[in-house]
Amino acid sequence: LPADGRYSIALHDALFRGSSPGFFRLKVGDLQYANLAYPLAVEQGKESAFEFPGSSLPSSARASATWSITDGRPRIVQPAPWPADVGPLSGSRPTVIVSHHAEVVEADSSDELQQIAAAPVAINGRISNPAEQDRYRLAVAPGEKLRFDVLAYRAGSPLDGVLSIQDEQGAELAANDDRPETPDPGLDYTVPKDVHALVVALRDLQGRGGPDFVYRIGIAPIGRPGFSLSLEDDRLLVPKDGA
Repeated sequence: LPADGRYSIALHDALFRGSSPGFFRLKVGDLQYANLAYPLAVEQGKESAFEFPGSSLPSSARASATWSITDGRPRIVQPAPWPADVGPLSGSRPTVIVSHHAEVVEADSSDELQQIAAAPVAINGRISNPAEQDRYRLAVAPGEKLRFDVLAYRAGSPLDGVLSIQDEQGAELAANDDRPETPDPGLDYTVPKDVHALVVALRDLQGRGGPDFVYRIGIAPIGRPGFSLSLEDDRLLVPKDGA
């Protein structure tokens, strides 16, 4: 604010309508918010450090946490840790996926392809600069059926991703832009005969980039369960003539 003193805050409906229902909550103060935590996912049981792109926090803000999956579920979703040296939180904390398999974080930029182990695996990265394309070399087996799933827009990232599967010479083998009901790309792909490595590439459709253009590329064999089912009771006893 420009100076100490008394200020007025006015709030109204854009069309000056009455209650429909008209409820609101207004918070005023030195409040902080974060829409994203990077990386978007971590491997269970491993301590991971997070930064907070797309937030009011300073770029140096960091927090760390470790989670374990103990009930057999393939993955869980947890609220990201909140940095200890920043002000009160406004709104919800961004969420983090915790999985059983390796969650690789994009290495510092270099001319060499980052090597990614065989599926199941996930890659957490970001399109930092305009017109950037991130590329990774993935170890595969001939005939392997793989599912590629990009998480970006659904997590709150502005990235409108274009996914490309290439051979090691750079020729495109398969690609996808949007899927039904989401601009996050994804596809199923069967590895050709005698192929032991693929290049996974991702870029923004409009050639944009920035610190909040984060993504996660999940790679898993087709048929691998993506959910688990459990029952608190395996039987129910109903008395005769009862309900």
